[in-house]
Amino acid sequence: TLARWMGKHFKEKTHLWKLGTGTTMDIYEGQGNLPIRNFRGGRFLEAGKISAQVMFNKGYIKQMEGCYACPVKCKKKVEMTTPWTLDPSYGGPEYETLAALGSNCGIDNIEAIMKAHEICGKYGVDTMSTGVAISFAMECFEQGIITEEDTGGIRLEFGNADAMVAMTEQIALRKGFGDILSQGVKRAAAQIGKGSEEFAMHVKGEEIPMHEPR
Repeated sequence: TLARWMGKHFKEKTHLWKLGTGTTMDIYEGQGNLPIRNFRGGRFLEAGKISAQVMFNKGYIKQMEGCYACPVKCKKKVEMTTPWTLDPSYGGPEYETLAALGSNCGIDNIEAIMKAHEICGKYGVDTMSTGVAISFAMECFEQGIITEEDTGGIRLEFGNADAMVAMTEQIALRKGFGDILSQGVKRAAAQIGKGSEEFAMHVKGEEIPMHEPR
């Protein structure tokens, strides 16, 4: 009975069917649920810049697709030609990816997040673990635990969109410093040492998802 009622009324009760879960960025930021800069918290007033609405308004979303009978059509068919080109077959980022590669890395560049999402999809890499690994490295960089000498010249600073995309590719290809991060934050911290374990956000070696646990 409940399933039939939901099937009939879901368009009245939720807006997720229009653009997917990425429409919740502003809401979650306001609630304190959005992970920000490696889960340090605080405000991320740029959340509205990396939402599904922005992808739609910029003309990147061409179609919404999804699994059979699911009211949340969470696979976006996206197209972009600049500043990066995208293969639309990999879809577009949803909430968890927008948060992991966006706010949790201090990134407010939707195009960079879309490109990093494509890279993860192309190589079969989890976007959440990738985002947590990069945000971990960004905090280590900020604390002086790692430097450009370690990262091959990549300035892994919070908010550096180009660095985030570059490191996503390195993780996917297990090249450079990305080879260390590709092991996950628990093993990466053990290898880096120097107190980096304090900034490794995981539970039993699994990177935590994009909901503020506090």
